[in-house]
Amino acid sequence: MIIELESLTERRNSISWEIPPDEIDLSDENARLDSASVSVIVEAGLESVLIKGTVRTEIGSGCVRCLEPFRHEQLIEFTAEFVSEDKFPSEKELELRGEELTVDIYDGVSIDLTSVVREQIVLDLPSYPVCAPECMGLCPICGVNRNIDDCSCTDESVDPRWDVLKEIAGEK
Repeated sequence: MIIELESLTERRNSISWEIPPDEIDLSDENARLDSASVSVIVEAGLESVLIKGTVRTEIGSGCVRCLEPFRHEQLIEFTAEFVSEDKFPSEKELELRGEELTVDIYDGVSIDLTSVVREQIVLDLPSYPVCAPECMGLCPICGVNRNIDDCSCTDESVDPRWDVLKEIAGEK
């Protein structure tokens, strides 16, 4: 989404749009973007443009425990500030402060929010996606999905390194 600054009618403007699922690559083979909508408030100042927004997404993913597909929603709030190149810290100023991490450069004419929105979605993806907190996953012996079926497998295998302790205790 490109915001043309000349088209803004007020100092503070509200803009909303939908993102087609194929427009944003999540770079994650286990997740796909099913839908996304973005709402932003653009505040144009004399030296910078401040953007506060929300991204609402629906992500399709696979559970890492049971491997079943599931969908989850994300509601992401973000803030980004854009300044012209002459107001941006020079290369000589190498140390960044925390508040400078959300500052980016714009050309004075338009701002492309596609990369900002993609970054927010990717950063909010779960690193360990599960379909439900109580998901029991797959049986490590027979492979059955323990959320659907019960299995009669018992995991009585003991690490052979513990056999020495059993001998000491006289259990063997």
